[in-house]
Parts: sequence; C-alpha cells; structure tokens
Amino acid sequence: MLYYSYAAFSDPASQKCELSKDASVGLSTWLQVQMAFAGMHIIFAPYFQYQVWLKMMEKLQDPQSSAAMRFTQAGQVAGQVLGAGSATGSNYVPGIVIHESFKEVLLYDIGILFYAAVLLASFIWSYLGATWFAGGHDHAHCNAGGNTGSSAYFGMCFFWAALLYNGCYYYCGCCAGSVQLRDPPPELEFSRVPGIVTDAR
Repeated sequence: MLYYSYAAFSDPASQKCELSKDASVGLSTWLQVQMAFAGMHIIFAPYFQYQVWLKMMEKLQDPQSSAAMRFTQAGQVAGQVLGAGSATGSNYVPGIVIHESFKEVLLYDIGILFYAAVLLASFIWSYLGATWFAGGHDHAHCNAGGNTGSSAYFGMCFFWAALLYNGCYYYCGCCAGSVQLRDPPPELEFSRVPGIVTDAR
C-alpha cells in the first residue's frame, strides 16, 4: 500500500490526473493521505504486540490472578516432563494467558480503539479513491502503471484482512501458542533460560 501510493505520487503522469467530478480532493492529496494511513498501519502492528506483552506481564505479576496460577501449573507440568530441576519448565506462559491478554488489549486499550477508527477511515478513503479515479475518464494519468488502483485495492483488502485475523484470534484460543520467556524480570521470580521458543498448542 505504501509502495504503490508513493510510486503513483512520484509518477509525473499523476500530476495531470483529473478525477471524477464528485471527487472532493485531487489525486496528489488522496495519495498523501493514503501514505499517511499506510504509515499508521506499520506503526500500530508492533504497538499492538507490545501492549499485549505488557498486559501479559501485568497478569503474571499478580500472584492471585488466574494467569499466574496457570503459569505455575504449566511450569509444574513442564518440569515433570523435562525432568526435576529443569529451569526451562518454569518459564512457559500458557497460550490461554496470551489469548486473554490479547482480548483485553483489543477491547480496552485506548490506542487500539483509536486504531480501529483509523482502520475504518482508511477503508473508506481507499474506497472513495477507487470510485473517484474509476469514475473519471483520465485513466492513463490517474492510474499510470496501475499503482493508484493497487494502492486503493490493498487499502480495502487490509481492512478485511485485519478484521478477519483479529476476529479469528479473538474467538479462537487455539490460535495462541505457549511462549517460553527469555530473561524474565526479577519481580516474577522465574528461572532464567536462554532463547525464546514458541510452540503451537
């Protein structure tokens, strides 16, 4: 999306584009806003992961929480499988803890709620752009190389892909895998083990 938007914006032919009469902005403005949306999509992906990580650690630090209890049980089971005295067993975070953290962040984090509005606005903007240059009669300049059309197409597809992925992850706990922590914080009082291992549940 970002690549196609920039490619269309930097193409000299796009400066001569005349969109349909109902277009409220020119192609250059539409592409600039489209690039801004693409940048926000890139930024919010690691932000979401980081917030889930913070929520998971918050749950584990509360010894009375169900997450901490599940963590302890998982460590005991893993320790029995791996052998007594194994430091690895106590570092496993069950997938259900990650899944619960994901759901809480998705529903209650202000940043994610803001991004949901951004995602919807990005879809609408992409749809409007597609209709504006499709309704015009200057396709040679408005969609030179197919970059403008591809930008609008991927902008709309990104919305549905994000909706489908997060919906499946929200309702299906089997999508979350257990995680083995590397260098856990001292306040968790976990054994330190090298590496991070993700296992499908």
